[in-house]
Amino acid sequence: MKKVLKVITVYEDEKTLRKISKDIPLEEVTSEKFHKFLDNLKITALNSELPQGWEPAGLAAIQVGEEKNVFIAIDLDTGDFKEFINPRIKTIGEKTSIDIEGCLSIPDLTGYVERPKKVKVTYLDRFGKQHTERLSGFNARIVQHEYDHLIGVLFTDKLVNNGN
Repeated sequence: MKKVLKVITVYEDEKTLRKISKDIPLEEVTSEKFHKFLDNLKITALNSELPQGWEPAGLAAIQVGEEKNVFIAIDLDTGDFKEFINPRIKTIGEKTSIDIEGCLSIPDLTGYVERPKKVKVTYLDRFGKQHTERLSGFNARIVQHEYDHLIGVLFTDKLVNNGN
C-alpha cells in the first residue's frame, strides 16, 4: 500500500538533512521493499504542500529520513518523475544560470541559486540498469538540487544576491 512519508524540515532536524547518503547495494535496488519506498517517494512529492503556483519537482530519500543515495526528479519534457539511484553528476561546459529555487525541507523560503546549465548524470533505475543522460536547463537544475541533498547540501548554502 502506498503512503505519504513525513518530509523533514530544517526547523525540525537539519542534522539529518546534512548527512551524506550511502550507495544502495544492487540486491536492495531490485527488491520489492525498495520499489515500494520509491513509489512512496513519488506519492509524497505529489502530495506535499507547496506555495501557490509551485509544482513538485523532486524529493531525495534523506528528506524522509532515509540515508539512501536516491532521489526522484520530474522530467519537464515528459511530466513524469524519474528515479535516480546511486547517481553521479559531472558538469558539462562552464556556462551557468541563476534561477529561483525552493525546497520541501525549507518551506516558505525561496532564493536564487547559480548552477551549471548542463550536466551529465549516470544512475541506476529500479531494475539495476545503468543509464547516462545529458540534461540542460531546468531539468539539469532540478537534478543538481536533488543531488545536493545526497551530499548534505541545501539550496540555501548556494544563494546568490537576488539573481544578479
